[in-house]
Amino acid sequence: MFLRSLLLLSAAVVAGAAEPVPGTLFYQSSWPEASAVAVVGTPPRWVVVADNETPVIALYPLEPPATKSTSPARTAGTSPVYAVDDLEGCTVFPWDINGDGKPEKVYHVFTASCARTKKGKVVPDREALFAVFIDENSIEPGKGGAFPASAEVEYNRTLRGQIRALGSERASAPWGKILSESVSVSAQKMDAQDAGLAGENGLNIEGLTVSADGRSLMLGLRSPLVEGKALLIPVNNPVAALGLGESAPQPVALGEPLMLDLGGLGFRSIEWDAGKKVYLIAAGSADDAGVFRFYTWSGEMKDAPVPVTTPSAAAGVKIRPEGVTPFPGGKPAVVVGDNANASFHKAMWVDFGGKK
Repeated sequence: MFLRSLLLLSAAVVAGAAEPVPGTLFYQSSWPEASAVAVVGTPPRWVVVADNETPVIALYPLEPPATKSTSPARTAGTSPVYAVDDLEGCTVFPWDINGDGKPEKVYHVFTASCARTKKGKVVPDREALFAVFIDENSIEPGKGGAFPASAEVEYNRTLRGQIRALGSERASAPWGKILSESVSVSAQKMDAQDAGLAGENGLNIEGLTVSADGRSLMLGLRSPLVEGKALLIPVNNPVAALGLGESAPQPVALGEPLMLDLGGLGFRSIEWDAGKKVYLIAAGSADDAGVFRFYTWSGEMKDAPVPVTTPSAAAGVKIRPEGVTPFPGGKPAVVVGDNANASFHKAMWVDFGGKK
């Protein structure tokens, strides 16, 4: 409820702003990759972007929304170097401290992939779920004052162990053994090197969103797939897991994974759109085949994800989408992509259809 209130408030403020044109770029950056994106500010004035090749988070301005950008964009600010690697998911998390339905503080939550290296090695910095408060009043071009210092960030590094335990405890479920052995096979220690888990058979988290009711976080897995379907795993204790308040981060409490048919693809990004009341999904190959597709999903298991067929979606898949975030007021969503092997990444407005 409080997430919807926040986004609807933002929508009212920006209602008079110029409508972005779907299918057009609004920036391209000299940063080579983009793996996650979320809006910043009320109303939104920036996007925060994670690059899975660096331990730094960057801000880019949203206003004015240009129809085309041909030169590298200048960042509006960058974070300090954080103790993370392979960041792949980001979402906005409004914290309702008093439980009155009105968020007192808005955090941005990030997750690393938990994936192994190409040689199958475990990298501790790739197991990180954490929250940062971005101070929009301190955003200055080229500076990092809007972000907390590295020493102030608390990391939850329990994802791999809890996911393995969940799979082991529910071994009879269709996803049980597959999920458990995507972390490590039962005969091995959890951190033992295993090249067989370096690709589509191994655990790889690439999507992160707040649930529709705002009470949970949801982890979208690129891999493994189960019966050709993608897994979406709830984190049911987000406040405790992120260490918000006075306690240190507690082990993540995971719910039963949901299995979604994304046409044989895994999650690259997922985000709840409170205005349209659907999840926006960027899906991609679990391996390196380079197939991408957009979907919307109601959040109800009785409903299948629906492919997005708008012209801008057809343009959006060409930038190899890795992150999507809704923009309040019924406007197109922001999509960022790696742009294959180019020396820059791109951001594009994409219309996911549905009501405005």
